[in-house]
Amino acid sequence: MLYWIIGIIVVVLGGFFVFHNYVYNEKPITKVFAVSGLINPRTQLLGEGVNPGFGAEWRKNIFPDNFMADTRNDSLFFFIFTSTIAVFLFLFFSKIKIFGKTLIEYLSPIKKLILGAVLIVISQYTVNFYSPFWDNIFLRLSQLGWEIIIVASIYKLVKTYADFNFGNVLITGVLYSFIIHGLKVSIRYMIYGKTIFYALDRFLYGSLLVMAVTIASGVVFLYIWKKGEV
Repeated sequence: MLYWIIGIIVVVLGGFFVFHNYVYNEKPITKVFAVSGLINPRTQLLGEGVNPGFGAEWRKNIFPDNFMADTRNDSLFFFIFTSTIAVFLFLFFSKIKIFGKTLIEYLSPIKKLILGAVLIVISQYTVNFYSPFWDNIFLRLSQLGWEIIIVASIYKLVKTYADFNFGNVLITGVLYSFIIHGLKVSIRYMIYGKTIFYALDRFLYGSLLVMAVTIASGVVFLYIWKKGEV
């Protein structure tokens, strides 16, 4: 539990650091990664202009073009950002049960897998081959990586808890949606300077992918593998 508390403190302090630098310096934060040599020397952004999906024009996957203004809205973004963190902190310390399990019970058996998913997401924004072809290959492989982690997490939880049910599977998918794609859109908004429309569309689209993998894994491990063992 100590590791989770330390991790939460780091995330909160990191979020405050990003918020403070972004608001008061009014420029993308690149100094954090500058010493690593991973900044694109042409654009001074992490992989900007090399990795696909970061052009001025972007494809809307969920919302129609006229859903909202394609502009930045720091007040709305940071309200959602801080509210989400506050909700998870409340669930973590209050020990409220969701479908019979506390947040700690969901996270504890798969904490190493969660760390792996976070590292994979970060790698998508820090590993740069300076080649569209190899960048695209790496992004596809890294996406496959977090999908495998979700499958492994469902397997681990089903094996750990005899009473783990489909409701628990869905909650696990929601948690991974925020962990993976919440982190992704936060990086894109705060470091790459993307719009709130872009962040919302990408978060919802990515979350649907996470839930699809989660539901498929739940069906396999709950209704085929587990019943087969019984």
